[in-house]
Amino acid sequence: MHAGSRRRLAIDTVRIEGGSIIGGAPDEGGFLARCERDGRTTAVLSVERPRPFEPARRELARGASVVEAAVAYR
Repeated sequence: MHAGSRRRLAIDTVRIEGGSIIGGAPDEGGFLARCERDGRTTAVLSVERPRPFEPARRELARGASVVEAAVAYR
């Protein structure tokens, strides 16, 4: 498991971007989740998804907004 360098607050929205959670546990193949606040990623969490985690982690380090990240991934 990998986690971003910032912490999630109760006001953050958690969005599963890849994979899924079934019955409170990661589905086969894991998942990638983002915590967002005011349009910015505040934390990322990856379980068994190292490939999509790295760009998300770099985005978090840059402080890019969700909109900027969506444009960058096109």
